[in-house]
Amino acid sequence: MSKEDSFGQFTASKKALWILGIFLAATIVICVVVPLVVNINCVPKNQEIESTQGVATTKATTQLPTSNPVTSPATTKPTNAATTAPATAAATSQSATTQSSTIPPTPQINPCLAVTENNRLDCFADFSFSNPSSCANRRCCWRPISTGGVPWCIYSDKFNFFNSSVQTMPFGIRAIFTRQSIMPVHYGNAPEVIHVDFQFQTNERLRMKIYDPNNKRYEVPIPMPNMADTDNRASNPLYEVEVLNGPTPTITVKRKSTGTKIIDTSLGPLVFEDQYLELTTRLPSTNLYGLGEHVHSTFMHKEFHWKRIPIFARDQAPILNANLYGAHPMYLNVEDDAANSHTVLLMNSNAMEVVLTKAPGLQWRTTGGILDFFITMGPMPHQAVQQYIKTIGLPYFPPYWSLGFQLCRWGYNSLNRVKEVVEEMRSYQIPHDPAISNNQTAGTYPPYDNGVKMDIFIKDGAGKTLVGKVWPRGNATFPDYTNPNTSIWWQDLIVDFHKNITFDGLWIDMNEPANFVQGSVTGCPNNKYNNPPYKPLSIFGASLNDKTICMDAQQHWGRHYDVHSLYGFSETEPTLKAARASTKERSIVISRSTFVSSGKYGGHWLGDNFSSWPDLAYSIIGCLEFNMFGIPYIGADICGFNGNTNEELCNRWMQLGAFYTYSRNHNGRNNAPQHPTTFGAKLANSAKKALTVRYQLLPYLYTLFYHASTEGLTVMRSFLFEWPTDPIARDTDKQFLWGSALLITPVLTQNAVKVSGYFPD
Repeated sequence: MSKEDSFGQFTASKKALWILGIFLAATIVICVVVPLVVNINCVPKNQEIESTQGVATTKATTQLPTSNPVTSPATTKPTNAATTAPATAAATSQSATTQSSTIPPTPQINPCLAVTENNRLDCFADFSFSNPSSCANRRCCWRPISTGGVPWCIYSDKFNFFNSSVQTMPFGIRAIFTRQSIMPVHYGNAPEVIHVDFQFQTNERLRMKIYDPNNKRYEVPIPMPNMADTDNRASNPLYEVEVLNGPTPTITVKRKSTGTKIIDTSLGPLVFEDQYLELTTRLPSTNLYGLGEHVHSTFMHKEFHWKRIPIFARDQAPILNANLYGAHPMYLNVEDDAANSHTVLLMNSNAMEVVLTKAPGLQWRTTGGILDFFITMGPMPHQAVQQYIKTIGLPYFPPYWSLGFQLCRWGYNSLNRVKEVVEEMRSYQIPHDPAISNNQTAGTYPPYDNGVKMDIFIKDGAGKTLVGKVWPRGNATFPDYTNPNTSIWWQDLIVDFHKNITFDGLWIDMNEPANFVQGSVTGCPNNKYNNPPYKPLSIFGASLNDKTICMDAQQHWGRHYDVHSLYGFSETEPTLKAARASTKERSIVISRSTFVSSGKYGGHWLGDNFSSWPDLAYSIIGCLEFNMFGIPYIGADICGFNGNTNEELCNRWMQLGAFYTYSRNHNGRNNAPQHPTTFGAKLANSAKKALTVRYQLLPYLYTLFYHASTEGLTVMRSFLFEWPTDPIARDTDKQFLWGSALLITPVLTQNAVKVSGYFPD
């Protein structure tokens, strides 16, 4: 070997030693130093990992309830050997009584590594991304991963805020959750104790109410079924409830007949703080429907890759993923091949988002109030929805005339133009009922003076009338329909209006409430309501005040922060009462903004849709969802509201729209005309043919509405409700039914000369 070769070999060996040294140093840093900051891939120093055997119960009262060894400096001192020794001794003593000394101990498992990718839950709801330091401050696990959309800062499988105990009550079960004082608080005050009441209300319905027993928090002021502490539970419920004590208390609601877990909170912790509440449940299956109001491209939810779904009423053009005009935090889940099904409602009106996870799981995140769940057990899908509708209130029974075809646009511009359109419709013998123009009336706005005298307008945070901008010339104020005086003011105005211009029904719009400035003409104060510590990321707009009024505004029912999504609901009932007082008949109200129970007082249309082929198809899904929500009088603007339509699209939409339960052609300002005669004889005759079928079937449609209003049945019905065990029927959303007897298969694609449909056995 040459000298050069020997030197080269020596140099290579030296490099290898350097590389080995660097590797060992890096290993020490990763496995020793880094866990002092945040859990990555090593068992944390000084951390106890529970045995899977009978030790956990003993350790639950003394051990830190999280996987992360770093504590928040503001809340507690770091754990040391002295503080962990008693827990270890207690565990050893308990263990000796439950297992043989010859059995080797269960290997320790890092609770961060124990969480599989599919079971990850984001510990950072309020930020789109986090970092190792901020994650550690939340006592969570930093687990970077290359897969897009997967949370990095996650809860460990031992993360928990509470210890629990259980009491048997006449109405069912009361669980008492006591907060671990060591846990940090991020979203305002956190109660030391919360109660979880399981009210066994009926054999098919369970209420799970999570609340602070020592401090009254905002609750949705809509009457719902309730039980007093002394009321007796249902005698033979379809469900059973378990609350498992220990280091990670778990709530489980099971279907008795199958053992299927309807609610299973083992996936993640319960969080209950002033401006952030969170609860996660595993889902029995991905056969999931509901959650609104949104444009959904499919009736059955398809995306479970930590999909965020916003729920917060907003003046928003209907586009995919946007939170729209109403709030319906309710879902239907078909559990198995036998079609056992349940619904879950979270009766909460605060801004919220729902996250669909890969587990599959469903995570509720809301900004206030309480967690008040109503669960209906079916067992079939149509029965579960029927029970839900009976729980929130049976739908309104519309008058017969309102089932006819209606023609409307924004911007006829004159009464003469309205007369011309009506004559065109008559010339082709196209049946129609109301013709509506919503142009502004010139002159002053007398209702304002009376409203000031009666003190019915929403106040800002300082107690002065909040001023924004909407359609009236100049500025605008906002009636507080939660104030009883407002109902009197509103009815007087409507009755007086009817004396001058007769009407049969009323249409209320922009009632999210919409505002053309952010918050008010003077902005909004910088406080915890207008700039809360948590604003759901998926909610459109930079702030909750975007396109509406300030969140700290004051109403009779409470702060606007809590009651914002109830504005349309609160306006609908007084409007119906005023319409009835004016017409002396049943009348009808159509509202753009809706909430749980709105169907008791009126109908809805799907908002300012677009003249497009996708929106044509999406309208079926929206109508099916609102029938599930208990609002069966529903339809989309036929031919589209935004943008100009064309003859082919408008023809297909007139054919489909003839079978909406609320059938109305409506057009936006400055758009080209789209009433059926505007494209000539071909479309006019096609529309006449479709609408003639509708009018011939009105007795059947009217009968369906009778059953909806008396039994809670759907009118425009999904295949799922008639063929629940058929996997194709479960996923069908391009066809639908009227009741159980009429199947509609529309043409939904451009240039189509034939249509395919599915006809289940």
